[in-house]
Amino acid sequence: HGGAILAKVVSVALAIAANWLGNRYWTFRDARRADVAREAMEFVVASATGGAVALLALGVSHYALGLHTALADNISANVVGLLLGSAVRFVGYRQWVFKKPTGPQTRALINGHEAVADRGAPDRYVSSLNHHAAFGYDVMDVASDPIHAGDQA
Repeated sequence: HGGAILAKVVSVALAIAANWLGNRYWTFRDARRADVAREAMEFVVASATGGAVALLALGVSHYALGLHTALADNISANVVGLLLGSAVRFVGYRQWVFKKPTGPQTRALINGHEAVADRGAPDRYVSSLNHHAAFGYDVMDVASDPIHAGDQA
């Protein structure tokens, strides 16, 4: 009985994970943060919010406007809902998840990948670097490395 639901849950989870990786390493590569776990959780919340907006479009069409045909449901969910949900997700990603720090910042190298860290919140920055180091990641604060210190923006 639960096969279809489980398949949908797995497919949505895999899609969100793939989208997060694509956005982290491509679209917003200059704004990714050292605190990967927090970034990932915020991404999931932004993705779920976009999904809720798409469902809301279907609900308004079906229940509030009384449009009950398959065509109306498809247009409201797969055209209007998809467009609105995508816009909400993009704004959430850009303004919240991958928001560039406004205070003093530095870069950290985590397993050779660069991550932006906000020096305006030093406790969170140090905690994030320590967290990654505790899990075996090769972590280097670029600002404290004399070779890379001149690379600071």
